Amino acid sequence: MAKIRLVSDFSTKELLTELSKRKEVQYLRAGLYQKWKLIGKYGNRDIELPDEYGVLLITDVLRPSNN
Repeated sequence: MAKIRLVSDFSTKELLTELSKRKEVQYLRAGLYQKWKLIGKYGNRDIELPDEYGVLLITDVLRPSNN
């Protein structure tokens, strides 16, 4: 009998790699904002975006019913 693994048993990299294989998920290479800095508001810290990064875009999401 196969051992059941919990989501917490997987590393973040393993989870994201598996997600990127799904048809509902697109992996986008980004880096357009490499010279930009997001200025934090209301006590949040500033964020400097990396030169190159990836984004997982989920195109099929569950929406709550309007009942």
